[in-house]
Amino acid sequence: MRMAKPQIVEDKDLDLLVKVTLATTGEHGVRNVALIYTLFGTGLMPSEIAALRVNDYLQNGKPKEDTEVRADISFNGRIRPLMWTNKRLVAAIDAYLAERIAKGLGVAPKQVKYRGLDPVSPLFLAKGGDGFTFRVTERGDKTYRSCASLTNLLNKLIAGAGLEGCNTGSARRTLAVKLHRKHVKLRTINEILGQSSLGATRALCQGDTARLSKLVAGVI
Repeated sequence: MRMAKPQIVEDKDLDLLVKVTLATTGEHGVRNVALIYTLFGTGLMPSEIAALRVNDYLQNGKPKEDTEVRADISFNGRIRPLMWTNKRLVAAIDAYLAERIAKGLGVAPKQVKYRGLDPVSPLFLAKGGDGFTFRVTERGDKTYRSCASLTNLLNKLIAGAGLEGCNTGSARRTLAVKLHRKHVKLRTINEILGQSSLGATRALCQGDTARLSKLVAGVI
């Protein structure tokens, strides 16, 4: 029996998620909004987000436009593209980093190229100012990392906004579907997500009922 695909999060639902998160998560609201935009705007998995460093985002004081997911943090051990170009995403992370600096979390004043932050400190900090913790599993010659604390946090935020049928897996599917709606080639979507096959990417994009509705609406 096939598992149901995660629901696609449309723009209005993402806006609601951000609004509710900012209103309900207190002192961590700015960080949590940045986490949400990173989840939905990059195709990164929670374990990959938790492993990001400040220097994965910043270069010479500015967000890197075209970089890559490091092999040592990638879910499958493969390098893939990573773009920090979406304006809402960048604005959210910049707001969080400014808050970090104001609170003195992970700062290194002499590191001007990194806005006074320690370049190898985690991009996102958990409570107490430390990075999120990982569980490392060895299977054969491969190493798998998971981050239950960040995954649970993000799922809690999504549930708190009342987005039924959605979870962290919705983010990668949402990104794939939105790119597919823009007629981006499956091979390019596959490269961004780092999936094993074009078939897996095609399956992720199938069942886009919103797109089907628009097609049907225009037939007569």
